[in-house]
Amino acid sequence: MSTGAHAARPAELDLRQRVPAHSLIEQLLRESDAGRIWLEDDEAHLAEKVLSWYWGVLGERRVAAHLARLGPEWCVLHSIPIGTKGKDIDHLVIGPPGVFAINTKDHRGKRIWAAGCIYVDRCRAR
Repeated sequence: MSTGAHAARPAELDLRQRVPAHSLIEQLLRESDAGRIWLEDDEAHLAEKVLSWYWGVLGERRVAAHLARLGPEWCVLHSIPIGTKGKDIDHLVIGPPGVFAINTKDHRGKRIWAAGCIYVDRCRAR
C-alpha cells in the first residue's frame, strides 16, 4: 500500500464524487429507513420535519445547475463535509477571482440582512 502524496484515497474522501445535496440526500435515506418517508397508494409521503430537507435538496440542485454553466476555468465542489456533526458547505466555487463558499437557503417571505457577503435572490426551488 502506497503512503506517498499520490496514494489512492477512498471514494468517500474524493470531494469531486459528491453530487449536489449529497449530505441532504443521505439524511433523507436515513429518514426513510426510520419510517419518516413512506409510500402509500404509489404516492410518497414525508413527515413534517423531513419536508425541509426535501426542499433543501431541490434548492441545492437548482443552484448547482446555475453553477454548472460557469466556464472550464472554474471548479465547483458540492456538499463538502465540515466538522463531525453532519454540517457541510453546500457549494465551493474555485476560479480566477478566488474561492467562494455558497450556502443555499430558502427564506421566502422573510427579511434578509447580510453583512460582508453577496445575496442572490434568483434561484427558486419551488
